[in-house]
Amino acid sequence: MKFIFTLILIFVLVPPLLRLVIRLFLSNQVSKAQRQVHEQQRAAQRHEGRINVDRTPPRKDDFKGGDYVDYEEVKD
Repeated sequence: MKFIFTLILIFVLVPPLLRLVIRLFLSNQVSKAQRQVHEQQRAAQRHEGRINVDRTPPRKDDFKGGDYVDYEEVKD
């Protein structure tokens, strides 16, 4: 009798508690994701329209043109 009572008690109490724990966990994860997206949007708004160049590549002024490539025209 004691076993049956314990079994019924487990079947009655565990599913609602499990739903509560899952709901709390998921709401916590969703709020973290929303915070991260909000921070990313705020950071993107601060830097919008700004261009930051740390260094420019060295210029080569001795460029005399490219190599000539001989080709044949193919007619279909």
